[in-house]
Amino acid sequence: MAVEYLESIDDPRLAPYRKLAAVVRPEVTPRFVVEGRFLVERLLESPLETESIVTDAARAVALAERAGAGIDLLVLPPAAINQLVGFAFHRGMLACGRRPTLPQVGELIPALGRPALLVLCENVVDPANLGGILRNCAAFGADAVLLGAGCADPYSRRVLRVSMGAALTMQIGITEHLPAVLQPLANLHQVEPVAAVVDADAEPLGAVERIHRVALVIGNEGTGLSREAVAACRRKVTIPIQAAVDSLNVAVASGLFLYHLSQFR
Repeated sequence: MAVEYLESIDDPRLAPYRKLAAVVRPEVTPRFVVEGRFLVERLLESPLETESIVTDAARAVALAERAGAGIDLLVLPPAAINQLVGFAFHRGMLACGRRPTLPQVGELIPALGRPALLVLCENVVDPANLGGILRNCAAFGADAVLLGAGCADPYSRRVLRVSMGAALTMQIGITEHLPAVLQPLANLHQVEPVAAVVDADAEPLGAVERIHRVALVIGNEGTGLSREAVAACRRKVTIPIQAAVDSLNVAVASGLFLYHLSQFR
C-alpha cells in the first residue's frame, strides 16, 4: 500500500470524496464511497475493488497494516477532510470502491432443486428503507436482491451505512421493469412470487406454509406495489396489524416477512 501525506485537497485522487452531501446518480461515476472504520474494513474484506482510503495520521499506521497492495492510503489533517467532503466529518476514515458488474436476473437465481429466497423491490426510493431491507436480507440469508427502476442506489453512502455494508457482499441485480420478470421467475425457474401487500383479502403471513423457492416482492413506501406487479404474483400476503395503524414501515415489514420465509430453507 502506498501511504501518502497530502498537503492539499486538490490531489486528483481525492475527486470521489469531494462534496459527498451532493446527490450523485450511479451512472455518473463507476465509484462509490463508504464512511467509517467498520465499513472501510467491510469493503477491504469484500470481493469488490478498493481504490483508495482517506484518513488522518492517527489512524494511518493501523490501516497500512490491513490493506493490500495497489490501494492508495491518502493522509490528510482532520480539518482538510472536513473541507474535502463538505461537512464536519467525525468517522475518521473513508474509502473509495469500484462498483461491480451487476449480474443478469438469471444469474441471481439458485439452481433448480435448491431452496431459493429472493427479494424484489419495486420503486423503493428512500435510501434508509432500502438500506434496512438489504440488512434484513443479509440477516435472514436471502440469496439475492433484484431492484426495479426507481429504487435508491444500493451503493449510495446512506444505503451502505444503514445496511452495514450488506451491498458489498450481496448478490444484487437491477431491472428496468420489475413486473416483467415475475412470470418468468415462476414459469422458468420455479420461484413463486409473493406480493407483500396491505390488502384485506391477502393471506396472513402466519398462515403461509412452506414455500421451497420464493421471491418476496416489496413495493413503494407510500403506494405499495403497482397493480401490474401484484397481478403477476401468484399470491398476496399481508402482516395483520391493528386497524388504527394503516401500515408498517417497509423495512420493518421486510424483516417480518423474511424471518417467516427464511424458516422454510
